[in-house]
Amino acid sequence: MSAHNKFSLRRLLRARRRALTGYARACAERRITATLARFINRRSAQYVAAYLPFDGEVDLSALIARHPRRFWLPVIRPQGSLQFRAARHLPRFDAPRGGSQRNRFGIVEPPRSAIKSARRMDLIVLPLVGFDAQGHRLGMGAGFYDRTLQYLRRPRPFLIGVAFACQQVSELPADPWDVPLDAIVTEHGLTRFHHTKGTR
Repeated sequence: MSAHNKFSLRRLLRARRRALTGYARACAERRITATLARFINRRSAQYVAAYLPFDGEVDLSALIARHPRRFWLPVIRPQGSLQFRAARHLPRFDAPRGGSQRNRFGIVEPPRSAIKSARRMDLIVLPLVGFDAQGHRLGMGAGFYDRTLQYLRRPRPFLIGVAFACQQVSELPADPWDVPLDAIVTEHGLTRFHHTKGTR
C-alpha cells in the first residue's frame, strides 16, 4: 500500500471512530473496558501499559482510574520511542500532586517519576486507527509503537489492540518492521491471533 493510500485509509478510519458518539460510544466503551479488565485479571498482569485517548480513540480512563497502580502511560522519548510512567502520578487519578505535562501532540503525560521500558511490561494495550483479521495494526503514522516494539525479544509483553469494530478492514499491508498484535478487543469481544507463536 502506497503512502498516499495509507493516508487516505487513516483519514477514513479516523473519521469512522470520531463519528461514533453519544450513547452508542458509551455502550461500546463499557463493553471494551469490561472485556479488557477481565483479560488483565486472568493474566494476573501487574504492569500494564495503556494510554490516554486522542482523536476519538477508545477511552480507557475509567478503567485506569480504578486501578492506577497497575497502569503505566507512555512518554515520548527524544529518539521517538516510548517509555512508561506510572498512571498513579497523574493528579486526575487522585494521586500525589504533580505537574503533569502535555507532549507535542497535546496528550497528557505523567509528571517526572520512575520510568519503565516496554520490556518491563506484562501487557501493552495499544491504540490504533485500523486493524485486520490477521492482527496487523494501522497506527497514526508517527511510528512510536513500531520503534518501541521492533527490538523486543521473546518472551515479550503481550500486545493487545483496542478499537471499535468499525475500525476493522479486510486486509492491511505488513511492513518488515511491523509487530503484529496478539489480540484485539472491540465491543464485540476479544479475538486472539494465532500467528504470534511464542508469546506468553
